[in-house]
Amino acid sequence: MALSNKILVIDDEEHMCWALEKGLRQEGYQVLTATRGHQGLELIKNETPSLVILDLNA
Repeated sequence: MALSNKILVIDDEEHMCWALEKGLRQEGYQVLTATRGHQGLELIKNETPSLVILDLNA
């Protein structure tokens, strides 16, 4: 099974999603974004990204 170059960014701050998406796309990655945890979980199930970048507020 070949790995994809798909990255999922989950952050509740839209400007952070935008900035990460822009930089990663410039490097050739396919980028998915979500601003809510439940959206991110759905994308993980449906899109199977190779990497998930998220912030956690504890």
